[in-house]
Amino acid sequence: MGLIAWRNIVCHKGRSAFLGLCVVLGVAFVAGTFVLTDTIKRVFTQVFDQAYEGTAVNVRSASDLGAMTTRTPLPASLLAKVESVPGVRAAEGDVFVIGGRIFDSNGKAAGSAFAPTFLASWQTNADLNTFHIVEGLAPRGPNEVVIDMQAASKAKLTIGDQVRVQTTKGIQKFRLVGVAKYGSAGNLAGASAVLFDLATAQEQANRIDQFDSIAVAANKGITDSTLQDRIQAVIGAKYEAVTGTELSVENSDSISSGLSFFTTFLLVFAAVSLFVGAFIVYNTFAIVVAQRTREMALLRALGADSEQVIGSIIVESVVIGVIASAFGLLGGVGLAIGLRGLLSALGISIPSGPMTILPRTIIVSMLGGVVMTVVSAIAPAIKASRVPPLAAVRSVTMSTVTQRRTKLTAGAVLALFGFAATAFAASSVNLPLLGVGAVGTVLGVALLAPSIVPPFVHVLATPIRSLRGVAGQLAEENATRGAQRTATTAAALMIGTALIAASLVLAASINTSTDEILGQGVRAELIVSADRVSGIGPTVTDAIRATDGVAAVASYRYGSFKIGNATKVVVAMDGAALTATNPESSLDLGVSSGSFTALDDGGVAVSKKVADDRNWKIGDIVPMVFATGKSPQRIVATFKTTAFGEYIISLRTHEKVFSDSIDQLAFVRIKKDAPIAALKTRIATLLKTEAPTSKVQDRKEYGAQIRAQVSQILNLITALVLLAIIIALMGVLITMLLSVLERTHELGLLRAVGMDRRDVRSMVRWEAAIISTFGAALGVALGIGLGYALTRTLRDQGITTLELPYRSLIIMILAVTVAGVGASIYPARRASRLNVLRAIASD
Repeated sequence: MGLIAWRNIVCHKGRSAFLGLCVVLGVAFVAGTFVLTDTIKRVFTQVFDQAYEGTAVNVRSASDLGAMTTRTPLPASLLAKVESVPGVRAAEGDVFVIGGRIFDSNGKAAGSAFAPTFLASWQTNADLNTFHIVEGLAPRGPNEVVIDMQAASKAKLTIGDQVRVQTTKGIQKFRLVGVAKYGSAGNLAGASAVLFDLATAQEQANRIDQFDSIAVAANKGITDSTLQDRIQAVIGAKYEAVTGTELSVENSDSISSGLSFFTTFLLVFAAVSLFVGAFIVYNTFAIVVAQRTREMALLRALGADSEQVIGSIIVESVVIGVIASAFGLLGGVGLAIGLRGLLSALGISIPSGPMTILPRTIIVSMLGGVVMTVVSAIAPAIKASRVPPLAAVRSVTMSTVTQRRTKLTAGAVLALFGFAATAFAASSVNLPLLGVGAVGTVLGVALLAPSIVPPFVHVLATPIRSLRGVAGQLAEENATRGAQRTATTAAALMIGTALIAASLVLAASINTSTDEILGQGVRAELIVSADRVSGIGPTVTDAIRATDGVAAVASYRYGSFKIGNATKVVVAMDGAALTATNPESSLDLGVSSGSFTALDDGGVAVSKKVADDRNWKIGDIVPMVFATGKSPQRIVATFKTTAFGEYIISLRTHEKVFSDSIDQLAFVRIKKDAPIAALKTRIATLLKTEAPTSKVQDRKEYGAQIRAQVSQILNLITALVLLAIIIALMGVLITMLLSVLERTHELGLLRAVGMDRRDVRSMVRWEAAIISTFGAALGVALGIGLGYALTRTLRDQGITTLELPYRSLIIMILAVTVAGVGASIYPARRASRLNVLRAIASD
């Protein structure tokens, strides 16, 4: 039976190749994601190990917010205590903060828009310095600076050039005296570095008489852990001592954690691709089994039992799965190289090094591809084992009424479960449950789809019959006659189409909700925003406030805190900027109880949703934990609109609980008679000089910027989902090829009675169009439902209005239909070129 399985693969190379390709694409995504993740971790582990090679212990402020949070600065006096610890060979305080920007001669930022710029001090002790000079000299004096290799290359800066650098003090000029590497890397994961001598760094980072950490080298013979314990005993619980090894692991894990969303994102779409591929594999084996009925019956007549028949098909699926998974694994390495290039294009640079392929990657990739292929082939294999030996000598139609009823029942149960889970998830804001509900709904609809095929095809084919006559009628009959294969092929298209449709609905809803919020909740006429990694320094905000025609400027900041084990985001704004009765207020968030004006005396405002969920009321204490320590806040107000945050504190409170005071937005109110266009131009001119990475926009322009960001995310999702749709279109191609093979005798008779080649091609193409349209229509219907559920689930993030992009959805259905027709071109051409006499003679 194994030999028979192998001969089936060899004799049908094209079918096997297309089946394998469906598996290859999904496995490649899984393997590529794991290879990229493991490579990043290994490469950065080496970089950090080298960077902290000479650091025995690092002293920093303790924090309850995790390893990589922004910590409270250390007093400079702590350095003497650390130096006095027995076993300390050298100790040096340093400055290392997020802040600063490097500009080229054209005023363009040299760093990445997706990675920060660090403002740091140059450590004079080479053993403790994580950077080392590759060109030029170390910085000495207030006018000198060293930058990283990547920034120097992008800005085309050379030693001796004047460099414009943005710090908390505004834009200043320094002379470039050196170019440095971080460990063995040209930069820190795409982040730029601006390095000054210690005194200059302290001044530019607002760290006068303060350090961000103290690096310590050990005497010979003293282990890192021993020195760590000695230093910890001296500095007390307010500070913590970590070894250089721990710091290296911590930084490496931070890089991996920062990319974890990207990794999860790719794995989700890899799973979708494998899921779609499973439909194709199942459908193909189901059709093949139906075509090989007599062959299976003959095997049964010659003595093969049911287990042997099942075994032959399972062996065939295993061979295809193994070969395809192996190619998918190789393709994953190539995909990882491509993804590495994509990250580099986004400004997230990964140091050079060979790709890392761990045993886990090989096992998961091979096992995933093989299991998916085998599981998809089990049902057709069982069906094949039930073919009676009598079918070898005459046509036998097996009763499938019970099977159809079972599928319909299972489909109804799954669809109801999926719908109920999705509805509950939308009402309870539970995204994982929403995913479970979506999968259940898709599987249920896929099982119910064969019963929907006849009425849908009849309606859809009405205009086709009018246009193409007999060819259109035959296309309808073929699609209806093979309702199961039509439904299964369409289901693969349905999944990809549903994801894109849901993304379109969600994006349209976000855009509409944003417009409503900006139109109703934002009172400020102008909004100043920085790029993703830069803030708006206080000197810039003060300069905007002093601009002629400006009535008020409201700063908007945010940061992280903890409640229990949950990390949350808190927003900082002054109460006056949020008080609706204040004519110069910038935001109207809809007060439910209390007053925003009380924020200025301390306390926190929380959204009504959060207050209701936690049974909080005015006067209750919120146990907030910040990087600087515990700081419980009394609730002074609750509000309705959550688009700008669910927790709000005043700017004064923010300055107490956070070490840095950088604005992310600035809302500008203009005086009554001031011309908005002229004022906008004046602020833009100011920003060009003082904060080139920031820009000023009116509400309409700011809304357009948010819509553009949503479109970027949508485009990425669409690009990834297209892989699943490509796999589904391969299913259309395979189905039509097998359909042509199955109907060879029928096609020969049609040609013999007068149907020309053009009509044969037309018949096959229109059948493909019907299948594709059916899948796209089901997908859009499911996508609208899923999009609605997502909108409801994310309502607390400010997505309050459902918007259906009818035009985009209709265009997508047409596009999928056209793509399906394109996939049928080769099968249609092959059908039209069949030899009439040989076709009639076949059976």
